[in-house]
Amino acid sequence: MRKRKLSQKDLKNIWALIVFFIALITLFSFLIRDLIDRLLLSPAAYERKKLLQNQAQLQWIKSQNIHSMSGTQFESYLKKIFENLGYSVQTTPQTNDQGADLIIRDSRESIAIQIKRYSKNVGNAAVQEAVAAVSYYGTNRGMVITNSGFTKAAYDLANANNVELIDGQKLNFLIIKMENEINRKIKAALTNFCPKCDKPLKDKNSKFCIYCGTKITGSGSVKEEEPK
Repeated sequence: MRKRKLSQKDLKNIWALIVFFIALITLFSFLIRDLIDRLLLSPAAYERKKLLQNQAQLQWIKSQNIHSMSGTQFESYLKKIFENLGYSVQTTPQTNDQGADLIIRDSRESIAIQIKRYSKNVGNAAVQEAVAAVSYYGTNRGMVITNSGFTKAAYDLANANNVELIDGQKLNFLIIKMENEINRKIKAALTNFCPKCDKPLKDKNSKFCIYCGTKITGSGSVKEEEPK
């Protein structure tokens, strides 16, 4: 029997399947590790580990040069930022995204986000896409984020349609806000552990560690002293 030669479409489909299975394996390995942590660690220890992972991710975010990223990399970068700010983040298809690259949600609102990594100012076409995305995805409002700036026409159209524009400067403020939020959570999580034996305290107002007897002071300093 004569073998059929693989076409370009066949090769593309095979490559897509390989990428899909790699992504699937990566996801399952992450979920299994996370499940093991949940089973083996106390709730406080699990929360602290997740926050320390967020801190490592924060250092990665701060080290990146967004001006050298591709559009897809910039989208992934912003997805991490909003996840660390406490949002649930949904990515849209790479093609036919109906005007939004990300849909973010929290307990208060949902936002359709159009992302533009440009070397020049972004015009009102991006705002029009965000307006269309709000209607299509049923979100409360729209947003356009860029690493550069916006034209006056973009600002005029955004103001008339409740679309928030985030330029490069505001994006830096967003990263600072994320950093402050992560550091606040990490500080709160760390204060729930004894600074000497690293075991969980009974509660956040504990004066002594019930495991090693270390005195806990408000400043975070330690004095080795048995409770009276």
